[in-house]
Amino acid sequence: KKISQISNFLKSEKQIENNGPFLLQHSFDFTSLPLEAIVARLNGRKFIHQQRDKNEGGHLFLFRIKLLLANAIIACSPNTEEFLLNINIKRNKISQIPLGINLGEPNPKQISVDRSNRIMTPTLVMVSNLVPLKRIEDAINACADLVKDYPTIQLNVIGATHDSSYKGKIDLLIKQRNLQENVNLLGSFPNPEVLAAMGNADIFIHCAEHEAFPWVLLEAFSQRLPVVAANSEGASDIIHDGINGFLFPVGNIAVLVEKTRALLNNLPLRERVTNNAIMDVQQTYSARKMVKRIAAVY
Repeated sequence: KKISQISNFLKSEKQIENNGPFLLQHSFDFTSLPLEAIVARLNGRKFIHQQRDKNEGGHLFLFRIKLLLANAIIACSPNTEEFLLNINIKRNKISQIPLGINLGEPNPKQISVDRSNRIMTPTLVMVSNLVPLKRIEDAINACADLVKDYPTIQLNVIGATHDSSYKGKIDLLIKQRNLQENVNLLGSFPNPEVLAAMGNADIFIHCAEHEAFPWVLLEAFSQRLPVVAANSEGASDIIHDGINGFLFPVGNIAVLVEKTRALLNNLPLRERVTNNAIMDVQQTYSARKMVKRIAAVY
């Protein structure tokens, strides 16, 4: 993996050299290796580092060298900023700027969906790679409870299989709960199709134990899709319980079911939380505001 990262780095540096010179280099957290920072500084470029996660699987010592060489650091969320502070990065070097999303124009497929008439055949959607920390089993167990009231309910899980052992456990759970007609593991597909699937669903479910910045929640907001999310790092920075979505304690199936059922049974509530979510995107998470904040760092 490190050899691949170094090879990609060399290719990127060649592109920079061929298209430069540049005064500033803005880098994302694709690797903990400090090569980008070292070469940028040696070539007289300011180096801006943007951190979206907590360096999971990365080398902490090398990562700290990269951050120390950076002229400025952008943290995408409060818990990302806290992580940086906890590894002794100076506060005055960090700017907290959330990722932004464009609302754009609604997809015609989405406009045609009248969610109010689908109460007896609701569709829940998750966008999540199949790995244990995403806790897909929680959504499946919740579906097993909800199917008592909504026999034709559908749970669509969109995401690649990154852990075949976990995928096997999920397949077994679906069979054990007799949900073969209700739960669909759809695999991964291009983002426009993911957004279309969101727009044609009724409720978005997010069960992850932790995630530095769950971008997928903003995508759900942008599709006017009400969200029920685990009250974990990342999600709790974006979701304000009962205002722009609902939170449930991580792993608490009963509360997940309760809040999902409340949204399914109460159209005005769904409209209120989705309207508040759209307002949040416009006021806090718009791409235009993100760009202005980053430009200020430059």
